[in-house]
Amino acid sequence: MERLNKPSAPRYSRLREWVVGCAPNDLVVVKFGGSVLNGPPGFLVAGRLVLGLLESGLKPVVVVSAVKGVTDALLSSFERRDPSVGGAVGKTYLSIARELGLPPESVRDVSLASAEVSKLLWAAEVLGQWTPRVRDLVVSYGERLSAALMAGLLRRLGVEARWLGGEAGIVTDGEFGDATPLYGYTEGVIRERLEPMLEGGVVPVVAGFTGATREGDTTLLGRGGSDLTATLLASALGAGRIVFYTDVPGILSGDPRVVGEPRRVGYMSYEEAWEVARLGLRKFHPRTFEPLIAGGLGVEVVVSDLRGRSTMIGPGRGGPPLKVVSLSRGVARLVVRGPSMAGKRGFLSRLAGLLAGRGVNILAIRQPPSETAIELVVDERDLPAAVEELGARSGAAGVRLEVERGFDIVSIVGWGAFEALPEALSAAEKTGGRLLSTGELSPSISILARGRASPELARLLHRRVVESWVTG
Repeated sequence: MERLNKPSAPRYSRLREWVVGCAPNDLVVVKFGGSVLNGPPGFLVAGRLVLGLLESGLKPVVVVSAVKGVTDALLSSFERRDPSVGGAVGKTYLSIARELGLPPESVRDVSLASAEVSKLLWAAEVLGQWTPRVRDLVVSYGERLSAALMAGLLRRLGVEARWLGGEAGIVTDGEFGDATPLYGYTEGVIRERLEPMLEGGVVPVVAGFTGATREGDTTLLGRGGSDLTATLLASALGAGRIVFYTDVPGILSGDPRVVGEPRRVGYMSYEEAWEVARLGLRKFHPRTFEPLIAGGLGVEVVVSDLRGRSTMIGPGRGGPPLKVVSLSRGVARLVVRGPSMAGKRGFLSRLAGLLAGRGVNILAIRQPPSETAIELVVDERDLPAAVEELGARSGAAGVRLEVERGFDIVSIVGWGAFEALPEALSAAEKTGGRLLSTGELSPSISILARGRASPELARLLHRRVVESWVTG
């Protein structure tokens, strides 16, 4: 095992560049993803980075994800109703704790939390309680165990640290699996619980992805929710900067499997990053940037790998006019037609309400002014529920339902998207795509393309993005 000695200054030269402009005692939120926390070496690097922040005179708040693969394993245990997974997860964390040489009390924390996972899974099996509420509690232990490990490592490095799960103060609604924070209320609770720790010189290590209802039930913020945890904490506490550590060198201009050789984006605005999150190019939680946009505090965000290759995200516009091309696979078209629709107030609202009641999210809507047809774009995974719901009602409503599968959405993101509309339309025409959004309402253009043509369209648009970096 590598010795747990203090890091030398050169290792943190890039880190200190990122925190230039942060005054002494400024608060910095650092989030370590599961791809970084993939074993003892990853935890060591993360712990030393936190130590480097402290040596730079800053106050870090640490957010951690589960060790890579653990969340999937725990979710799978519920799908397969297999309580044996809990023991395997516990062994993974205990092995890391022992290899890191954590003090006995820290190993005990990890051991107790590991035992809780197994108990909960076996209780679900015996009592038949494979419910969303129990699932959220069980899956949250991936992040809780990571937090216990990180806090123990920091103490091993001479840092006073304490780990927290839902008790960090993120209060949510009761939508298990994809809970929404109660934003105004949550900020006050976070400050009440974390500010005394920070004032006392304690580093909070917060389990990402997790929250709790007002009644105390554990909830999950949805996949990628640790990103949202970090921005919620930063907004509530008035942090100067957030650093997301991952295994990817910042935000790339496209998926290398699709566009070939993407470039790293140097800077993008909150709104552009929000579009990237919503369109799924980088696995941000879709709501990651909402607290920062709503808070108006100007917090800067760095997305970086451990070698210092990074993208800066901030409140203002900057950089080239076009940033990113994304490809969202597997969507379908639903078209509702019929003369009985025309002029009928509230028809679209009722249609959307029926789909929402079945958990179907509408990705895009188009309707001509004549009101004789409505086109909806939905995820193919939602298609069976959508067809069942609308098909059963179409005859009585005097409309017919048309369904087409096999589409993708190709998007170009950047504040210059609207000006690039002619080139986007030309590329769409070459590949048989259809325009979904023009870039007037948000910094992105989206095109619906057949699955077999979407990679070519993405490559055509990516060339336009790269050209803008030279000419923009």
